[in-house]
Amino acid sequence: MSLDLGWSTLFASDRGDLFGRTFFSVLKKYDNLLTALAKNRQRQGQRTRSPKYDGLVDNIREFMKNEINRVLNRAVDIHKPAELVIERLNFRSPDLSRRMNRLTSMFGMSLIRSKLDSLKSSIGIKITETNAAYSSQECSACGYVAANNRPTQSEFKCRCCGTGMHADVNAARNHHARSSDMVIDVYQGTQTVLHILTDRFLSDMERTIRHYRMATGLLSSNSYFAGPLAQPKGFS
Repeated sequence: MSLDLGWSTLFASDRGDLFGRTFFSVLKKYDNLLTALAKNRQRQGQRTRSPKYDGLVDNIREFMKNEINRVLNRAVDIHKPAELVIERLNFRSPDLSRRMNRLTSMFGMSLIRSKLDSLKSSIGIKITETNAAYSSQECSACGYVAANNRPTQSEFKCRCCGTGMHADVNAARNHHARSSDMVIDVYQGTQTVLHILTDRFLSDMERTIRHYRMATGLLSSNSYFAGPLAQPKGFS
C-alpha cells in the first residue's frame, strides 16, 4: 500500500482512503493560538518562550503523535499490507506560519519515522521511500505532468486524459508506481525527475499518438515541455 502525506488529509492511500481529514484544521487552530501568544509577548517586550508557550508546544506535539499513530494503525488494520510505500518526507505547508512549519518539520517527520520503524520491527512491514518530485502534478493514469493538473489543494484533473480524483490519492498512486521504478530513485533532484517524466511521456506519445491527441494542443503552453527536450520529437 502506498501513502501520500498531504494537508487536506494527513495521509491518502493509493486505494482511495483519506486518513486524518481533520488533522490540518486542528493544526491551524493551534497555529493561530501559538502566533497570537508569541505576538502578545513580543508586544510586551518579553521573550517568546514561557511556560504557557512551552505547554502549547507540548500539546501540539502530543496531538501530532496521537493522530499519526492513530492514522497509521488504522491504515494497517484495514489493509494489512506487507509493504508501506511512502514519499520521502517534507512536513511543511504554505498555509502555516514559519513558526508552526518549524515545529511540524521537527516533530512530524521524527514522529512518522518513529511509527514506521515501530511497524517494521513489531509486525515486519517493509517500508519503502519514494521520490516525491512532481508526484502531485503527474497523472497516475497517463503520465502527463503539468502544474494545472492540480487546480486546488484537494482536486486532481488531468488536462490530457481527463482522469479526475482526490489529488492526494493520485499522488499516492504515483508513489506506488515509483516504488518499482528502475529509473527514478529517491535521491534524484527535482529537475532530473521532471526530465525523466516529460521524456517518458513524449516517448509514449510518439509510439501511440492516437491515445494522446489532446496532448498535441497542450505541450506548447506547458513550460515543463519547453526547450530542447520536446523539439527533437517534433512536439514543441
